[in-house]
Amino acid sequence: MVWLHRLFEIPAVPLLAFLATISAILGLRRWINTVITQAAKVPSPGRIKGGTAAAEMLRLSQQSSIGVQEATGLFANFYDPGTQTLRLSAGGYEGTNLAALGRVVHEVGHALQDRQHAFPSRFPARQALAIAARLSLPTAILLGSVGFVLDIPSLLKAGLWTMPAIAGLIATLSFRLEQDANIRGRQALALLDTTPTPELEQVLKAAAWSDLDACLPTMKKP
Repeated sequence: MVWLHRLFEIPAVPLLAFLATISAILGLRRWINTVITQAAKVPSPGRIKGGTAAAEMLRLSQQSSIGVQEATGLFANFYDPGTQTLRLSAGGYEGTNLAALGRVVHEVGHALQDRQHAFPSRFPARQALAIAARLSLPTAILLGSVGFVLDIPSLLKAGLWTMPAIAGLIATLSFRLEQDANIRGRQALALLDTTPTPELEQVLKAAAWSDLDACLPTMKKP
């Protein structure tokens, strides 16, 4: 009964911010999944595989030294500036549809950012934020639960503010970086004599928000 009474003492503002952040990310995820599902039904030009397209775009951009490899885990579909390697998920590497191609174009854009010295200071932050995004919900639950059980209001508030704070940080730091990656990716795609279709443009937009979507766990790899 004591815990039930204390439920009504949870601070309203951080609780609403936490719930609003969860709702917003779920809405974003629904949109991303819809975009990817539709684009996956459309073959890429010449049914080119994502890994092949990435290597060719990098070659034509005079960046052949950047490696392209299939990967799994946290940094799949991610450009690693430390090893100068573009790591693609199995779907992105082997895929022959616009969903795979769009993701590849976006990550090629990040590779070109690095080699062309655009936003150099943000790449370490991007990797750190990718990890923080995946830890945000477990951290929020842990801090909030401990704060609630032990009746430590400051810890409870810290837990509730974790998700809004990390989501806001990701959106603020990544917006220009992600948009610029899409611009550079489109330029590399043009070297393949390919013009982005509406479906591909939507995938590029979805890819720009994938780090924010990662704040919530998913049962399957998009």
